[in-house]
Amino acid sequence: MSLRQDAMYRRGLTLKAAVLGALLISPFAQAQQDSEHQRDYLAAIDKVAQAESRLLAEMQRIESGQVAHYDFLQFEHIEMIRHARALAWPPAGLDESARAQVATQAQQALDDALALEWVLADYLRAVAQVRSASANTLDLLASAAVTDTAAAQQLKQALQALSGADHTTTGERVAAAYTDVTSQLDDPELIESLQFQARLLARGLPQVQRGREALASSVAEENAARIRAVMTSAL
Repeated sequence: MSLRQDAMYRRGLTLKAAVLGALLISPFAQAQQDSEHQRDYLAAIDKVAQAESRLLAEMQRIESGQVAHYDFLQFEHIEMIRHARALAWPPAGLDESARAQVATQAQQALDDALALEWVLADYLRAVAQVRSASANTLDLLASAAVTDTAAAQQLKQALQALSGADHTTTGERVAAAYTDVTSQLDDPELIESLQFQARLLARGLPQVQRGREALASSVAEENAARIRAVMTSAL
């Protein structure tokens, strides 16, 4: 037998052994793969269900000043979308009826997750506006040497109280505090500058509040619960 024939013969034996091995271990390997898929799928359901609370927690951290950037909030949203996409691929053990139900709910979960992109974009834009107006106000008060007045102190306290608060009521308090400060000033330029910051806050605060409320009304948890119910009854 030539070297070439010998090599071909050995390759043939190797291929046969590989095919035979695959046939022998495939049932076990398939069962293990199915089990891992089911476990990963249930974990994805949990991630989608928890997404709303995670996003709200990151909103709270942003507004309280614990983080000065928006990376964590955006990361949680990306994770929500990633796991919602994964729900489109249920475990193989589901029958056709269950798979159809899961597919419908999974698409709804993904649509809802994607729709939050605009909610979060508007929210972050409003947060940036509120932060800028608050910082500018403090700088104006400091430059005008009026930070020691009672009205200025009340305004500073009102701005500090914005962190994670219900902006429906705190916004009214901030507006009143601006009015108290400007009513005691004689500098028209300073008054106009402070009133401009007050207008920015008056526009930004309701948008921050609406962003929170829109996220809180998300149905991500309900979508996840429906998918889990189908999984539980079908497996």
